[in-house]
Amino acid sequence: MCSGQRYTVQIDRLEKSRHKEFYRKLNNQHAEYKSFCKKSRIDQNNEIHRFKDELKRDGRGILREFKQHLKKQSNGNVKEEVRNRIREIDSKNMDKVAKFEEDQLDIYEEGSLQMLNNFKNDLMVIEIEFLKAKHNLLRAKEADVWEMEQSQIQINHNMVKNHLSESFLMRRHQMHIRHQKDIEHHRQYDAQRLEIMRSRHLLERRRLPKQQRVVLRKLLHDFKRKNNGSSRRDDRDKYRQFEADELRKMRCERIQLDKKLDKEMTDFKQAAESAMIELLSLQNEKKMHLTQQENDKLNEKDELYQNEINLWRNLLSDRKRSLENDCEKEISELQLEYYHKAATDITSLTVAPGTSRSFRPRITKTSESIPSTNIDD
Repeated sequence: MCSGQRYTVQIDRLEKSRHKEFYRKLNNQHAEYKSFCKKSRIDQNNEIHRFKDELKRDGRGILREFKQHLKKQSNGNVKEEVRNRIREIDSKNMDKVAKFEEDQLDIYEEGSLQMLNNFKNDLMVIEIEFLKAKHNLLRAKEADVWEMEQSQIQINHNMVKNHLSESFLMRRHQMHIRHQKDIEHHRQYDAQRLEIMRSRHLLERRRLPKQQRVVLRKLLHDFKRKNNGSSRRDDRDKYRQFEADELRKMRCERIQLDKKLDKEMTDFKQAAESAMIELLSLQNEKKMHLTQQENDKLNEKDELYQNEINLWRNLLSDRKRSLENDCEKEISELQLEYYHKAATDITSLTVAPGTSRSFRPRITKTSESIPSTNIDD
């Protein structure tokens, strides 16, 4: 079950619980209101009967005093005056009873209204508690949605960064392979040139002594031919001296050749090493450029993510404010509805189905006179 469905089920359960609690409270209020009306009817009828009895006793006392007063005057029309006095007392008593009944009804209305207002407040508390619990569930649901949205934005950002990093990793790998091939090609080319140079140097070193020997034989032959007329001893000395000089020249030529070839070899190696260093430097620059390009792209993605998350947070503040306003508005509307609800509306709610909707105490208004006493008294 997903998060949204879970909260929907919880809200449905809360609604059912609220409905059950609400009507349980209504039934209790109905029983309490019915008991209050019954007790009020009995108490008010007892008070009215007590008040009538008091008026009756007071009327008899007044009538007794009136009769004694008439006997002292010895008036012949006593009965007629007594009847008039009785009618006067009955009229006043009826007015007093009517006033007393109205006072009792006012007391009942005030108590009934107070009870109904308490009932209304109790029902409103149940409704408000339900709304608060419902709002808490809605807040939790929205919090899960917001957390999921933020997590999704983060996941998308990480996916984009990972894809970008993988693409640059592939490019670095391909660049590394190309660089290794370039280095290997350069080394092979230098090795081939070095091998060719070594072969050439070896040939030159081998060829020079042969050439020198050929030249030496020719020079010695020419020297002998020129000095043919000299004595044998002088000829040998000059020949040896000439041969020694030529051998010394040949050694110098070989030494110069070795120096020349060694210098050429050294220059070649230095040039090859410089070329390799330049190649490696160029490759490092390309790697650094690729790394910088990757960092720029990642920073650009981070900036886009930061802008997106900031925009989402700004909208989230508005959504939170809107949610809280809706919750406060719903509670305010409920309170206003109960505030303007008349007591009769609450009375209709407190009456269970199938029962009478009026528990107003049935107070019997006395229409006949309340005799203070009989004429014979």
